[in-house]
Amino acid sequence: MDLALQRYALCIGGLLLLLLTSRFIYRYRGHLHPLQTAFRLQFLYRNIGRLPIPIAVWSVCFLAANIFILFKSPTLRSVRAGYLVIFNIQPLLLAVHSDVLIDLLGASRQSYFFFHRAAAWTTAVLTAFHSIGMVLNGRSFSFRSIGNILAFSYINLTVPSLDASSSIQSHPFVVTSWSKDRQKSLDLFVERRRGFTRKLHLADSHEGRHAIVSGPFGRRVSLLEFDFVLLLASGYGIAAQAAYLRELVSGGNRQKAHLVWLISKRDIVNPAGKWLLNPVLDQDTKKARSILILVRTQLTGPQMILISIFDNVGSLEGTPSAADSTVAKTFGGRARLYKGKPDLKAIIRKGMQDCLCEERSRNGRLLLLEARLHVKRALRSYLRELKAGSDPRTSYGSCNHSIDVSIEELDFQPE
Repeated sequence: MDLALQRYALCIGGLLLLLLTSRFIYRYRGHLHPLQTAFRLQFLYRNIGRLPIPIAVWSVCFLAANIFILFKSPTLRSVRAGYLVIFNIQPLLLAVHSDVLIDLLGASRQSYFFFHRAAAWTTAVLTAFHSIGMVLNGRSFSFRSIGNILAFSYINLTVPSLDASSSIQSHPFVVTSWSKDRQKSLDLFVERRRGFTRKLHLADSHEGRHAIVSGPFGRRVSLLEFDFVLLLASGYGIAAQAAYLRELVSGGNRQKAHLVWLISKRDIVNPAGKWLLNPVLDQDTKKARSILILVRTQLTGPQMILISIFDNVGSLEGTPSAADSTVAKTFGGRARLYKGKPDLKAIIRKGMQDCLCEERSRNGRLLLLEARLHVKRALRSYLRELKAGSDPRTSYGSCNHSIDVSIEELDFQPE
């Protein structure tokens, strides 16, 4: 934005602010009646001479300012027109209802609607000028591609063929797939509930259906600056962490990571392992091509990712004892299911020790990434205890004591 546009925006904003301030002070103080009268004489539209259309000097100045700014620099015409659209449309959107703004400004309805129409026509003309100018100058309009999916992106999905009401329904779902290259398909891990998800589950999977997708949306958390990443999830919140796991293994396993997954129903383990965790194994490029599902295990050797699954967790309050987590089932040689609640404090302490004592540790930064767990307040409280040194079990020995811990809570979709 160049200097001329900045001055124009400053004048428009300052003018509206001055009018609103004058009206407010006059209404509640009653000491600025002469000043407000002068403003009303200048800014309200009056008939000049024999002209049948209400017009004022400020109307001419408004039109002249737009033309001057637009055509003073021929090379920037279309760009400036786009900025002018933004500036001129703002007075039209200051209030939900026009009567609110009329009352605030102290203007008549006729005068206000004349100004409203003038600003609307100016905005429409500038929009057309901007669009035509961009096309003639060979500029393309870029849109975020659906193929460029970042970790923890979610989309809004509509499947019109499910039933009569599905065409007007849009539902958010987290995208579990992630790739460095452009994606040609999207993977969703959907929990069957009521309504749309139930209809989607009952639909014939062999029958192709057209879908409308908008997005991707969502705030992405960068993992590159951290030495250790602790991912916390419960239930179907594992879907929000799947893309981050793929990103971690695709990045060359430069960071250690620990996924803590809390489940209340075991029937989710097999589909999640098949569709979410096994693809991560396929992308792993380290010598140890397996994900160990253990609890309180030393992160030694080439294994860079550790996953802990806890069944029948119940409340997370209190401090778990050694008997709170017992082996319930073993899946092959690389997965174990534990029954009980996890000791999150012990897991955090272990992660901090690994983060600080690792020889390749770059900056001593640890990330706690939470999805659908809602223990952010408790985690922050414990981190304050660690920082204050009130936990006697925390000892870093000769390790670096400088550590920076960040907590991010993902906006899991659907809630």
